Amino acid sequence: MSARLLALTALLGLLCCAAPRPETDRIYLLRSQATLAQAGWRGEWELECARRTLASLGAEPEVIGEERLADLAPGLLVLSNVRNMSEPDAEAVRAFCRKGGRVLATALTSYRQADGSPWQPNNFALADVLGADFLRWGAPDRMDKILLGKRNAMLVRPRDHARVRARFESGDPAILETDWGTYVAEDLLAPEDTAAPEVRKLLAELLTRLSPLRSFAPGPYTELPPPLPFRETLPEGERLDVLVEEKVPAIKVGSREVRAILTVGKPPALALYDRAGKLLRRSSEPLILQEKPYTALRITRSNGSYRWSAYRGEVVLVPELHGLSVLNRLTLEEYLAGVVPNEVPPGFPAESLKAMAVVARSYSLAHRGAHSGADLCDEVHCQVYGGLASEADSTTAAVLATHGGVLSSLGQPVDATFHAVCGGVGQDADRVWSGRGAAYLRGRPDTLESDPGSLASEEAVRTFLEHPPEDACCRQAGRFRWRESYSRQEMEQRLNASLSVLVKAEWHGLGRLKALRVTERGPLGRVEALEVEGEQCRYTVRGDRVRWLTSGGKIGAAGLNSTLFVVKLVGDRVELDGGGWGHGVGMCQEGAAGRARSGWKYPAILEHYYPGTDLTGPPAP
Repeated sequence: MSARLLALTALLGLLCCAAPRPETDRIYLLRSQATLAQAGWRGEWELECARRTLASLGAEPEVIGEERLADLAPGLLVLSNVRNMSEPDAEAVRAFCRKGGRVLATALTSYRQADGSPWQPNNFALADVLGADFLRWGAPDRMDKILLGKRNAMLVRPRDHARVRARFESGDPAILETDWGTYVAEDLLAPEDTAAPEVRKLLAELLTRLSPLRSFAPGPYTELPPPLPFRETLPEGERLDVLVEEKVPAIKVGSREVRAILTVGKPPALALYDRAGKLLRRSSEPLILQEKPYTALRITRSNGSYRWSAYRGEVVLVPELHGLSVLNRLTLEEYLAGVVPNEVPPGFPAESLKAMAVVARSYSLAHRGAHSGADLCDEVHCQVYGGLASEADSTTAAVLATHGGVLSSLGQPVDATFHAVCGGVGQDADRVWSGRGAAYLRGRPDTLESDPGSLASEEAVRTFLEHPPEDACCRQAGRFRWRESYSRQEMEQRLNASLSVLVKAEWHGLGRLKALRVTERGPLGRVEALEVEGEQCRYTVRGDRVRWLTSGGKIGAAGLNSTLFVVKLVGDRVELDGGGWGHGVGMCQEGAAGRARSGWKYPAILEHYYPGTDLTGPPAP
């Protein structure tokens, strides 16, 4: 028996312990109109795939709408990535559980209100049912030993009444169990994951555990192709090469497959095969492929799960020593159509979407050439780009409405840095990154009229966090205010892992944590130097690196939301109360949305966040 199969068998055995069960064998699958209104074709695809997967396991769920929740008889309610949920519907789910029903929920279930706005504070509406509090998003490769395809998980903190039944490879909880049901932090019912037999087997075990009168087992399964609608043609213009994959051994491009070949003494090469597996071409030069109306890519993992994406323009495959790299060659406007909906919610006000389109266009031109062999990448290092499959009508309309619009200074596109939530006050770029001190990247209060004054003292920052300005433009954001709480032991573990990376040669161990002290603050309230005192040594971490004290010293999902925070040691716990999400430099995306709701047009929004810059391109409507 293979090591992977042994690990999977152990995981399934752990999940099969006794648990409270409902008294009937009814199984319901919620068709959430609120979620589908936000997710569009992707949501419909995922829901139908979830229904087919459950049916293939022998569940044959009854598909219900939100209007049925209040009257459901006890049974098992499957909430497959039900992202949007009203509070009355959340209460109906709780009432269903109190009647003896159980829930199987995945991924983003109840993460947003029905209209797409965040809860206050930013969390799941069903946190009590799920047994989890939201921390951050993540993209784990594995759940224990199971390879994941979609890689779009929620990193959560278990509540006291929850039992952790499986973990991601990172150690973060992946499956939680409460007396009300089971929560899976990855969307195991998504088509990319259910393609794997071992995922379907795990789902069968979960269903057997939750539903009382029958067992479940994987049966015949047929994948449902994504019904991606092709959107309108976008304006021509200069072209970009965007790096979307690297170090890939093989990839499907439409109906064809390309494999990387490395032969001793010969340059890396690519082999192109047709649908039947016939070799069409072998080349040590890049291959340029394009299909109409779009080019679909699929990277299949060894267990059958996969990553699927679709792109406008051409796909360029480059042979490398460690596999092949994939570039998407397309126009700037086509690229922006796949960037804006990944950087801001498509449901934001139209004027803030236009502002984001101009910011993304300016940033792209200013940072073009950031990668060897490519102009930009598709990750946060540049801008998050999801291709055609992630486009939305509202954000594409914003790109078209601002076509050619660029922020410039001294005749050059500006470094239009941006972030999610400032917390009510921005930050100077040169206080975050050395050498990026442009006059248009100076921090300022992000309020409509009020001025909080100097925030250089601990008392001033604490007051600002506890009693924020009523006219703060990003006040509606889910991470406008936040709290991180760690046991002293957990914080010591995180600091040991992080400081050895952040201070490097100065690292001589930490020992028991004695104190965390803010020793320097900027005039805008953000921590500029944090002292970590342990029994063995004392260290000082400066600037934005402070955010990575909880994430192994690396930029990542486990980092602190921002450097706008105060520290409290409460008994054996370390608490950080803060505001905002991100570095605070340039445009606050939630603040731009707040200004748009107050009637601001996008040129005025841009002038506030990048003062003194010139907006070239189409006149404002």
